[in-house]
Amino acid sequence: MCHYKIFFVFLLTVLPKVFCSCEEPYDDAPENLYDGDEYCANNPKDDLVEIQMILFGKTGAGKSSTGNTILGNNKFSTSSAAISHTDDVQYGVVYRFNRRLVVIDTPGIFDTAKDSNETFAKFENFFRENFIFFFNFDYPVLNAVLLVIRIGRLTAEEEESVRILIGRYGEQIKRCMIIVFTGKSQLDNDNMSLEEFIDTIDDNSEIKKLIQAIDNRYVAFGLKGNKSDREAEVKRLLIMIEDMDQTQC
Repeated sequence: MCHYKIFFVFLLTVLPKVFCSCEEPYDDAPENLYDGDEYCANNPKDDLVEIQMILFGKTGAGKSSTGNTILGNNKFSTSSAAISHTDDVQYGVVYRFNRRLVVIDTPGIFDTAKDSNETFAKFENFFRENFIFFFNFDYPVLNAVLLVIRIGRLTAEEEESVRILIGRYGEQIKRCMIIVFTGKSQLDNDNMSLEEFIDTIDDNSEIKKLIQAIDNRYVAFGLKGNKSDREAEVKRLLIMIEDMDQTQC
């Protein structure tokens, strides 16, 4: 088990450098997303902090939609099907909110059609195959692991997905973890705050214990609707990442 933990620490250290080459803006990117520049790590005007985020979660939790919300475009395909629509590791990179954002979308944990070990193997193989060539420490990098959970009645699968993730990568993954609850509109419909929803979670559940272990680092995303609301949710997440003690990541 220890080699998985060492591997994950390695990922958090060098993840951003796999994206050091220039890439053109996405066809469906919002206007002026790049302010006229390509995404390029060696751009002489490039003195921004990079925030890199890895998305984990149960199939159907809304990982790809969360990634799209963070990126401000539809980079990742989404689906409401029970089988994960994300079959391989995907990534997106943008300049947004005066930051460079790198988002990694992974196949769903606890997929109805796949073994969880297969999911993790794809994630780990992706970085083994790409990372050895990308060591470059020219700019500051902040890291975060985003565990995506859909708001509603939490099932045994959500509980198990937490156990599987922690079991694979160890307790240290919690140091960089933030929980992103999706489906915020359901809370709005029920006239309930996110904190009130958290209070309804059983104290003995793995998710409630995790929330306490990560010092209550959680946010809620609506994923659809008013653009300004979605942007405010993303900014709240980015500030939370910036406020984390990165020496522990």
